[in-house]
Amino acid sequence: MILEDKSLDEFLDSILDQDIHSMDIIAHTGNEIINEFFEKISISDNYRQKFMQTKIRILIRNPEFEVGHRIDYIKNKIKTIIEHQNSGFDKLHFRLYQSLPSFRAVICRGGNSKVINAFLNFYYFPSDEKQSKHYPKAEIIDSKKALDDDLLKIVNTWIEHFWGKTGDGSMIHTIIFDFDGTIADSHDIQITAWIDVIRNANKRPGVTEDNYQQAIRGILQDREKLYVEVSKIYLKAQIADKIYKMIFKDVPDEIKKEIFTERFNIRKQLMPGVNLFPGVKETIHNLAEKHDLVIVSATDEDMIRKYLEQKNISGYFRYVFGRKEPDIKWHGIERKSQLLIKIVSTLGIPVEHLVYVGDMKGDYFASKDIGCDFLEARLFEEELSMSMGIDSMITDYSKETIYFKKWTDLNKQLTKIESVKKRRFNDT
Repeated sequence: MILEDKSLDEFLDSILDQDIHSMDIIAHTGNEIINEFFEKISISDNYRQKFMQTKIRILIRNPEFEVGHRIDYIKNKIKTIIEHQNSGFDKLHFRLYQSLPSFRAVICRGGNSKVINAFLNFYYFPSDEKQSKHYPKAEIIDSKKALDDDLLKIVNTWIEHFWGKTGDGSMIHTIIFDFDGTIADSHDIQITAWIDVIRNANKRPGVTEDNYQQAIRGILQDREKLYVEVSKIYLKAQIADKIYKMIFKDVPDEIKKEIFTERFNIRKQLMPGVNLFPGVKETIHNLAEKHDLVIVSATDEDMIRKYLEQKNISGYFRYVFGRKEPDIKWHGIERKSQLLIKIVSTLGIPVEHLVYVGDMKGDYFASKDIGCDFLEARLFEEELSMSMGIDSMITDYSKETIYFKKWTDLNKQLTKIESVKKRRFNDT
């Protein structure tokens, strides 16, 4: 790689006579690279006419993750881009990314999508400065060098990742799924596992009927009544530690760990017999062509991965974030909120471009905590739904949600969320 003193202004002048069909621009604040591009357009009719019909994708950093004057720089650039979109640049689109900026670039492609010119520049941290700056030299790439330039290939992969698989007008980059009750029809085995550990607990030394809560104590031998009562507890508490506290009391910590381990092993044993909800495979296959897919769950991560492999859908999910069972604690993670934040950091994609699909209050609250749009999966087992008299695990908040009752309807509801995102973006 040879870095040259050639300026961005000189590079932009040099491409005017090139047969350019599309252009990618990735910037930080855009205060120089985007400014210079639009200044060329404003002072040169030739430049304006050439690029008005060119497909242009601009990536700029999310202003929500900047400070001070850089926020204003970015917001002003977004305003400039939108003004050009409204003045005849119909093929001009932009999106935000969230990673710490490490490079900026202008990449020009011909009719065969092959790179014919590129300007690659980098950010660094000078020892005498308090913030990053772009390096004064750049790598200039022509069509001959483009085929073998490894750095150009790397920059291209980041541009494609940040842009996503969807069309230029889409607002949804990544869809995040809960696992139990959303992908896997597994609520029933969770209740079954609780019933089994309830009935086995008093066989352990030091555990008597006095260690059960009153509602459980009188129905230990009646599995049918136990199923109804545990279902109510499961619906109300939803989190394993809270469910435990509504069933047991004053149980020594060591025995509590044994109970959670037994419950985990029962679930692990029953999991291969759990079905996917109808329509999952087909819908996931179609969604993966347009979006990155991720799973976030309170279920053991290895258990999820094995189940996905068993069902031949593991390849559709870019990441799986779960917990390590049978550990009782989340190790500082109170809800799934922090896992969602971790995804945002890992992907470098703003939360505005995510959708979280789940069925429980924890899913709903986690999405609200970080400002992520939520799509409720109302796939409640029919038998449980009838006995409880409800069709939503979110209960008090269900009127606020967009939801689907069949996986085959999920795409239709994602379209509604897409519309909500676009209205919100236009308003801001």
